[in-house]
This record gives sequence, structure tokens and C-alpha cells, in this order.
Amino acid sequence: MKHSISYLAFADDLILVTDNLEITQQLLTHTELHFKDMGMFIADNKYASLQVTTTRDSWYISTGAVNLAGGVRIPSSTVNDNGLPLR
Repeated sequence: MKHSISYLAFADDLILVTDNLEITQQLLTHTELHFKDMGMFIADNKYASLQVTTTRDSWYISTGAVNLAGGVRIPSSTVNDNGLPLR
């Protein structure tokens, strides 16, 4: 299966961008395994998820349900009136 992976990385921040929740979960699990191999982890107070859903002529923010390997659910982020993520 071929995947196109988009990401934004800066210092200790990483944003995974996918087109569906199943792939998001797979990439998150894969990322966690690589982090673990390097002695790193995802800090439990520094993560959030959001899902941008498109329609024929618009888009909206919905909640995405993804979990860390230990079963911890990543909380969904909300957005303000300008569409900017809030935590």
C-alpha cells in the first residue's frame, strides 16, 4: 500500500497530516515505535488532534479519535472563530 505522508516538524513538535483516521492511527503508532527506539516519547500533556472534513463547497473541524500505543486517547482540539486550533 502506497502512502503520501505530509508533516511539519520544528524542534520538538511534529504534525502528522493524513486523509483518514485509520492511516492517522497507523502513522501515530509507527511514529511512537521510532521515538521509542531513539529513547523518546510523546509527552502526555503536549498533544492534540483535529480532523478537517471537507464537503463539496466547504470544510469543517470535527473530532478525531486516535490513541497512543498504551491506549491513551489523544484529546481533540477545538478551533476559534478564525479556524485556529485551541488547546
